[in-house]
Amino acid sequence: MERVYGTTSPFIFLSLRAGSALSIGPSISPNPLIFADPEKWINLSAADLLRLRLSSQTSLKYVHPTFSINDSDVSKLREVALSQKCVDIEVSVSKGPRRALYDSFTGAIGISGSLERVLKYSGTEYSKPIEKAFSDRGLRAADAIRYLYDSGVNIYKIQQLLSVGALGINRKLVATRWSITAIDSTLSTQLLRRVSQYNIISNYYVGKSYIMGNRFAVIVEPESYSFEMLESWAPYYGTENSVQRVARDNEGHFGRKDYADEVEGAYYAARFAAAQFLERIGRQASITVLMEVDRNWIPSLGVWRVREGVKEALNSLIKHDDRASAYGDAFGYMKTRRESWIISSFRFRQLKITDFLS
Repeated sequence: MERVYGTTSPFIFLSLRAGSALSIGPSISPNPLIFADPEKWINLSAADLLRLRLSSQTSLKYVHPTFSINDSDVSKLREVALSQKCVDIEVSVSKGPRRALYDSFTGAIGISGSLERVLKYSGTEYSKPIEKAFSDRGLRAADAIRYLYDSGVNIYKIQQLLSVGALGINRKLVATRWSITAIDSTLSTQLLRRVSQYNIISNYYVGKSYIMGNRFAVIVEPESYSFEMLESWAPYYGTENSVQRVARDNEGHFGRKDYADEVEGAYYAARFAAAQFLERIGRQASITVLMEVDRNWIPSLGVWRVREGVKEALNSLIKHDDRASAYGDAFGYMKTRRESWIISSFRFRQLKITDFLS
């Protein structure tokens, strides 16, 4: 048994285990200010981000999603997660061999042992919106999420609050990877209810970005809301010169009911960025996201890359005179052959060949 003392960002990791079990614990990091803030990661290289995440001393203990909600250590860690600033913490740990835990949703993290007990913590500071959402046990989780978002609370913070069981009426612990998708899905659905009432945008636009091995081209078209995301790994596998089907999920004006099982969590991260953009400009549009994974990609850096990549693309839109010009711009930025995008897309297959001529 060993006592470990240090500073943790207000981020408490919940790992998905076998069956219904989870693991929970703090991450003591040499760089706590940026350890859990994806909006700051965009300026790092992939190698630097991986080093940052693996440098943490994260200790975990087994918990149950519902039975452990009022466990003493869980309650203390929840208070850490509620804080809006870094927290000094001391824990008792059964040391084990250092290892890396890799997760495509949450990113890699360094594990240093098993958490035995949270001994003490200090330096917590809570914002009024977070205090209100946490203390109101009659506020449904979806309403709490929207209240926090409208109050200016960062989406990454809201994901964390849902994960540690701090929101809603019937509270429970949620694996970090599922809380990420739940917040993306819930918020984008709420935003799109407003968007569906807006006037349609007037022009064609294309935005492009590149983040850590992920290339994005986002096509915005003057039609009623619809959304489609296509994901290609052709450049990663060295098959960019062949025509092949790529992963695709889509929805029409009224959204979707089932889970996006081809693109998975990346779909909801991209849809949130698109919904946030449309709500901000007060217009509706048809949005198609082309995402490409190339050989600079490093696994287990997290789905944040999709959210921030689509957001960056939508912040750098270029206007086009017509659909053919917009499509030509988007396809020209990608390494995957345009035929692969066209045969895989629900939207593209509805159009005429003249729509693709630039």
